[in-house]
Amino acid sequence: MKNEDSHPSRAGVIDVGSNTIKILAGERTAEGMKILFDQTAECRISEGMYSEPPRFTEVAMEQSALAIRGLLEQTRELGLETIQVLSTSAVRDAENRKEFTQKVVEQTGLPLAILTGEEEAQGIANGIAQEPAVNAMAPYTVSDLGGGSLEWIFRNHGRIEKITSMQLGAVRMLNRCLPDATAPVSPSAKEAIRSHCLETFRRHLPADPLPTDCMHWGTGGAFTITRLLLATEKGISLKEQSQRIPIDEIQRIEATLSALPLAERQNYPGLPPTRADILPVALIIIQALAEFSRAQAFHHSFCNLRMGRLASLLGIL
Repeated sequence: MKNEDSHPSRAGVIDVGSNTIKILAGERTAEGMKILFDQTAECRISEGMYSEPPRFTEVAMEQSALAIRGLLEQTRELGLETIQVLSTSAVRDAENRKEFTQKVVEQTGLPLAILTGEEEAQGIANGIAQEPAVNAMAPYTVSDLGGGSLEWIFRNHGRIEKITSMQLGAVRMLNRCLPDATAPVSPSAKEAIRSHCLETFRRHLPADPLPTDCMHWGTGGAFTITRLLLATEKGISLKEQSQRIPIDEIQRIEATLSALPLAERQNYPGLPPTRADILPVALIIIQALAEFSRAQAFHHSFCNLRMGRLASLLGIL
């Protein structure tokens, strides 16, 4: 652990993602870190932006800046000494990101940090290090799938061997490959997504096979929702459901959802209606990743970018 004198005892991180805006607040304790507040605002800033050039709409910027202010107001009584507002793929891609940054400052008085792909991936790597079930010395990968990008980390023998960010987010691929998001996902659209993903993986990921005992971790909304759907089928809570998500279950859920029009997907048990358009696409991306890396299952974790950045702020790394 770092010198505690140089770090706040209580801090918060707001993550402005493509699909949601989330806040995580915590404090440093003798045992490590205690989470004080964890909240999500459903606010898709990337709505309508993946055109040429990519631009946020005025409505999306206004709603997102207000959502950030609303999350901050909910932490007012926590006595946070430091609050960091950070953004990832959608903001770094948007041509009018400076305009959005100014709106955030006007609403909150706080600067908006725009992370590079590698900074985002490093934050995720720091986050998964807080996962109790991770064996730091054993080989493992971490895949964080968002709306705009996919971050991938390979760690072995206690050190990071590969870290990369790929433009394979679920919203990005939805806009690229599905001309009608209200219709079922066609076999040709599935193959277009799969082929593009595999081509990207060949450019960015190690060509040599991963160790046979490599564990594959997944963070981000698609993994969380898939675990939630499995829990809903069993009538148990999300945390009661195993962290292990077999690929054949991912394939089954994706095939079921892809066959449905959006209106029916929005009523699927356990599936948040706001994610009904992008989840099939996300699961196709995950299947392609499993195919390339020869993974039989992913293990879901809540220890993500926000957790990594918060641990860094508090000096717990």
